Amino acid sequence: MLYHRITKLYMYKPPDAYTLDILINDRLWASKPERFNDPFDCDLEYVKGFTEKDYLAATCKKYGPRDQWPSEIVQHVNENLDADGNFTPEGRGRVNKAIQEGFIEKNKNSGVICLSEVCDSILMWSHYTKKHTGVCFEFTRAEDNDLGDEEICSQERYERQSPQIDLGWLTH
Repeated sequence: MLYHRITKLYMYKPPDAYTLDILINDRLWASKPERFNDPFDCDLEYVKGFTEKDYLAATCKKYGPRDQWPSEIVQHVNENLDADGNFTPEGRGRVNKAIQEGFIEKNKNSGVICLSEVCDSILMWSHYTKKHTGVCFEFTRAEDNDLGDEEICSQERYERQSPQIDLGWLTH
């Protein structure tokens, strides 16, 4: 687990129906990135320089060993690679397009929950609890829950350029 020192995370909420839903139904709402007010949040770009090896590794990760692939996947791979295992020009284009479409679709279907490392930020209370009238939920972060899983819960890093995502991200 990364960031071992962070054992608690907090969510500031206003007094509204969504906050009641958290309490009553013990669930959280994950917002779609396309609904954020900042168009650059979750603005990712995928790596286009993938190799044939990357392509086959991602296919194996998703479908298992090559001898267990469904026939339509075998056909798809055979249409994109030549006899030597290299991309055909058309194959690289098809795979690139499929990856881009899959990347866009996966990003659209991802949800984001924003949490804080602190529960006593005056700024957070002002912005997210309807003028200090809401609540701040505390969540325990441990290796045996989703908040301790770095694939699911990661610390936000603001950078000048969009981060690049590799082919493996699509197969999770």
